[in-house]
Amino acid sequence: MKKQKTCLLLFIALLIFSITSPAFGGSNSKAKCSIDMDIRTEGIESDIVAMKDDMILIAVIAENVYNLNTYQVEIEFDPNILEFHRGYEDSAYAGINNILKKNGGNSLGFQAIDKKPGVINVANAMTGKSSKKAPEGSGVLAIIQFKLLSKESTRLSLRNVHFIDSNNSIDQIRLLTDGHIN
Repeated sequence: MKKQKTCLLLFIALLIFSITSPAFGGSNSKAKCSIDMDIRTEGIESDIVAMKDDMILIAVIAENVYNLNTYQVEIEFDPNILEFHRGYEDSAYAGINNILKKNGGNSLGFQAIDKKPGVINVANAMTGKSSKKAPEGSGVLAIIQFKLLSKESTRLSLRNVHFIDSNNSIDQIRLLTDGHIN
């Protein structure tokens, strides 16, 4: 009987630990990813007003990350309304640095490419696996440039977002904020 009580208490303790421990969900299970439609302003703007033929710069923002080492994000948009021009890791001119460089880290292999019409794949990684240089908090993952082809309203959506920490723990990010052009 005493052995059964001990086993039951151990089981309950493990159950409580597994429910409350962030290690089972990964270090970025509560992180967020958003589209900032106006990189010139403080905070994240999810809407902008634009005219046909305007060039638009948006930022993909990571929020509440911990020990971030690698990321991958897809941006979905209507290719009849928006034309993807280019992706940037950061912008020295605008004073915007990629979050991976926040603690003196270096990035390796930034890419922002057309995966297929209407989907851009953005990915980047730090060189090495240093938890001392892996950033925490919030910051820019990418800056993306589009040309507005139509005067119609449209949406830019995030999907297939994954953050990997320096311990190779992979989290699919589900807290996503899309952007809108009116």
